[in-house]
Amino acid sequence: MSVAPRVMTRNWRLKLAALGLAVFLWAVVRADPVSTTAVITAPVEVETSASPEWTTASPPEPPNVSVHIRGSPRDIQGLGGTGVVVRVPVATGTGGDTVVVLRPGWASVDGALTVERIEPASVALSFERSDSAARPVSIRTVGRLPRQQALAQPLQLSPVVVRVRGPASRVSSLDSIPIVPLDLSEVRATGDYPVALDTIGFPRLVFTTTTVSVQVRLEPAEEADLGSVPVVFGAGADPTLAGELSVTPPLVQVFLRGGRTRVAQASVQELWGEVPGPFVETMVPGEARRVPIRLVGVPNLVEAEARPDSVMVQRISREAPEGPEESP
Repeated sequence: MSVAPRVMTRNWRLKLAALGLAVFLWAVVRADPVSTTAVITAPVEVETSASPEWTTASPPEPPNVSVHIRGSPRDIQGLGGTGVVVRVPVATGTGGDTVVVLRPGWASVDGALTVERIEPASVALSFERSDSAARPVSIRTVGRLPRQQALAQPLQLSPVVVRVRGPASRVSSLDSIPIVPLDLSEVRATGDYPVALDTIGFPRLVFTTTTVSVQVRLEPAEEADLGSVPVVFGAGADPTLAGELSVTPPLVQVFLRGGRTRVAQASVQELWGEVPGPFVETMVPGEARRVPIRLVGVPNLVEAEARPDSVMVQRISREAPEGPEESP
C-alpha cells in the first residue's frame, strides 16, 4: 500500500469533522456579515388616538433622541435615505404634563436591524384641550401681471373659509389663514390657479384642506388720458388754515391704466387730487412748500397717475389789522 492513501485515511473521522466545520463557518460568514452599531439622531412624534378633546400643546421634550442600532453596515447605511422616527402612541389624553418611557419598538427600523436602546430613555409630553373653528383664507400676491393684461375682476378664493383643529389657545389666536403668495408675473390667462395654504407658522394645527384655488379673470390692459381734475386739501387739514393756502397748479392731469372695461367706466367727475393735511399743517405765514398729492375716487383694479404728482402750496402772509385812530 502506498503512503498517500494511508495519510488520507488516517484519522479520517476527525478530518471530515474539520471539513464540515469549515464549510459551516464559511456559510455563516456569507449569510450574516459582521454587524456593527450606529447612533442615529431621530425626531420624536406623538401619535394620539385619544379623545379629540385633547391634543399635544407643545413638541415633546426633548424633541430629538439618540437611537442605538445594531445591524449589518449595509442595512444601517440604508437608513440614510429614509431616516428614523420614534413614534410615541398615546391611547388616552389628559391635561397637564406626563412622562413617557420610550420603547425600542417605537423606532421606525426594519426587522433586519435591532434597536439596542434610546437615549434619553423618556420624553415629557404636554396636553391641552383642542378646539375646532372655521377661519377665512386671505389672498397674498407678488409680482405684476404682464403689461398687456389686467384684472377684469377682483381675485376670488375657493373655498373662502377652512376649518382648523388644534390646541385651543392656538386656534383662538388664529384670525385668518394666508396662502402662499400667488406670483402674478407667471399668470398668462384667465383660469383657476391652485395654491397652498401657508401653514409653516401654525405648528400642531390640522386643516381640512391645505390647497385652495385662486380664480383669476383677465382682460386686455388699456391706458387712457382721463383729463384734468381739481386739487383740494384733504379732510385732515385745519379748516381755518385751508383758507390761507393756495395751490399751484390748481388742476392736474390724470392718466389711467387697467382693464379695458374698468377704464372705460371711469369718470373724470368722480376723481380729484388731494393734498394730505399733515403735509401743510405746520406751515407758517409766507412759507411755500412742494407737497405730493394723491388721487381720490380711482376705480378698483385701476392704476392712476397724476401729472404733475406734486403741487406748490403757499400760505398767505396776512398783516395784522391797523388799530383805530386816536381822536384829537
